[in-house]
Amino acid sequence: ALTLIAAFEITRLWLRGGAPFISQPVTLWGIAERITPLFFVAHNAATLLALLVAWACKWALMGKRRPGEFDWDKSSYCQRWQLYLSLTGIIRSAYFGEGVLDLLHGSAYLVWWFRSLGAQIGREVCLYPRGADPMMTEPDLVQIGHFACVDSASVIAHINSRGHFALNAITVGPGANLRADSRLLSGAAMMPGSTLLEHTLVLGGDVVDEGATWQGWPGQVVVPQTPAALTPSHSRDSHMDALDQA
Repeated sequence: ALTLIAAFEITRLWLRGGAPFISQPVTLWGIAERITPLFFVAHNAATLLALLVAWACKWALMGKRRPGEFDWDKSSYCQRWQLYLSLTGIIRSAYFGEGVLDLLHGSAYLVWWFRSLGAQIGREVCLYPRGADPMMTEPDLVQIGHFACVDSASVIAHINSRGHFALNAITVGPGANLRADSRLLSGAAMMPGSTLLEHTLVLGGDVVDEGATWQGWPGQVVVPQTPAALTPSHSRDSHMDALDQA
């Protein structure tokens, strides 16, 4: 709404200030021709500004998250987190309640956004092609390997129970796949090539073996460990990464 008002206001000022230069009568179509590009420019500028404000608030208020305990009565972390959520509400309520990030489902732009917030994300990763509510809340503690896919799944790195608040890292290995409504709890890990089928819960501290498939609430193995499920490209990339680290 603000961007539309801005477009109308700029057009009004143009009509008033530009009257000596207007050689023909101004029509409704002529006004629309000027309002439309102004609206799109103002709207995109407001979107980028909202993302910039959210990014700045994250690093100013939260900094780099690290695993540990942050109880409500012993740490300021939870209060700072609530303040951050309040200040960044605009990116979740923009576009008639859809939110800015909801327009980036499955795109490289969403990967870039979470990387800017501290997430370690490999190449050719697909994030939330069908959306998620919420998306990852602690990107700093999430590591996602090459070629992984996270559908409308929950990747939440915190535990909040009766005032006890703790952060733990989450790992999604190369080629791993989280299908719709699966949930990876704080401190859980998925090894390369593993899969969580629909409506699967992996408890904190659990590890999904390489190439295995889990399903259930909580999850159980339905297809055992099958390293051969990894494609040659995954194996080659893992080998090159090991060489780089060496």
